Amino acid sequence: MKKYLILSCIALATLWSCGNKNSTEPAGEPAAASQEAHAGVLEITSHDLVVNLEYGDAIVSKIEFMRDGQYVGIAEHVAKAVLNPQYFAGTFTFSEGMYHLSGSIKGTLKVDNNAQITYTPSVGQTITSGGSFTPSTPPTNPVEKALFVSWKPTALQLAIDTPDVEHIFVGQEACQLGKIAKFINDNQDAVDLDVEEYSKYVIKSISLSPAPEKTVAVSFENTQLDPVYGKWTNINFQTLSFSYEIESDLVSDDLFQTEADGSFSFSSDYSTITVTVKVDSEELNGKIILTAKRINANS
Repeated sequence: MKKYLILSCIALATLWSCGNKNSTEPAGEPAAASQEAHAGVLEITSHDLVVNLEYGDAIVSKIEFMRDGQYVGIAEHVAKAVLNPQYFAGTFTFSEGMYHLSGSIKGTLKVDNNAQITYTPSVGQTITSGGSFTPSTPPTNPVEKALFVSWKPTALQLAIDTPDVEHIFVGQEACQLGKIAKFINDNQDAVDLDVEEYSKYVIKSISLSPAPEKTVAVSFENTQLDPVYGKWTNINFQTLSFSYEIESDLVSDDLFQTEADGSFSFSSDYSTITVTVKVDSEELNGKIILTAKRINANS
């Protein structure tokens, strides 16, 4: 699991901040979410919605459609009796009564009378399945409206004390985990990271949803890679503090704590979030500070 160390740390950093405490809310209102009216959770109850993912055919059990046009889903491999949940992600738009999907799965999905689900893949035959759709309750205060959208890293600062690594990655480099892993390898001898493996991971977006789902998902440019999936467990919107728990297989207990507390802050117009996470593992000790810009998944 050592090869996943940097991915785990950066995923955690993109999820939440563990410093930079700021209890003052910015003035004004954040921009509206593009797919607010179509956000919600689709539960598949008949176990016959089969899609083709990177590891083969999989049975979809749930798809969450987020406020800014991202979706994240959970599936299980058809060929194996017991398997940990596999996650997939992408973007969507809604028109003509249907969700138009791109990313891990492609095609259109329609929910009729909140019971019948019709999925037409871009290649293949239409599948009819049973299930239910629960619309998401729109956030009401500005901080919630600002937080529960999609973000893209624009800068990443490594402030690692052990081993001693200091650097700031700007622009697209902040999303390229291979370049970050190579820099760490070139500037210390305590750890040797698999640069080839990390080079597969380029962050596309970080998406968050409100209660009751409380989802946090980091998606990658390569849609064949599972997103990093987690849950926030508590957010205080007055103090801008929180707790989180990571459920992804990419996080290993012996390399990184999967539960932590922290805080977050926004720019004056809510378009930028500052994220700082304390790194405390057998290999690394220090901080990762990330700046992310709000994105519209459909722009």
